[in-house]
Amino acid sequence: MEENVEEIREEISIEIGENFVTENCLDCGSQTRTVNGYVYTENCARAIYYARWTDSHLERGIQILLSIGQWGEGTTGEVRRRIGVACRMYSNGPAFMIVDASELPWDDEEFLGRALTRQGVLNGPAKEEVFSILDRLVFDDHRIKAFLYSEENQ
Repeated sequence: MEENVEEIREEISIEIGENFVTENCLDCGSQTRTVNGYVYTENCARAIYYARWTDSHLERGIQILLSIGQWGEGTTGEVRRRIGVACRMYSNGPAFMIVDASELPWDDEEFLGRALTRQGVLNGPAKEEVFSILDRLVFDDHRIKAFLYSEENQ
């Protein structure tokens, strides 16, 4: 089973997308950032992701939304599923927790697919793929990595 997870991880690649400053923190004035990107398996579009965090607030972590499914011309949200993730940083590295996708800021985006619940993901077939994608995001998206491992946030 472990070999399958490693094979999935090696097949996954990330393409960096856009950066947005969406608002300022009401507590400290730091910028809240949203970034996005694209996930490929074997050079085929597999998912897109959005990640959101507030500078200087590592303790609040990152909200991540994955939209996994078929992408390309002629596809719609009907062939994709939204998966919500909370990412927190601990002394031994990042930790992920699946959350209900409907609780995240991107809930009204139909093109991202149907929102899955935490239980729906944990009990469903996508769980291994989700965690493999998350591993790639943390290490291959320099924006996410910079926030999580910034000396300012330590």
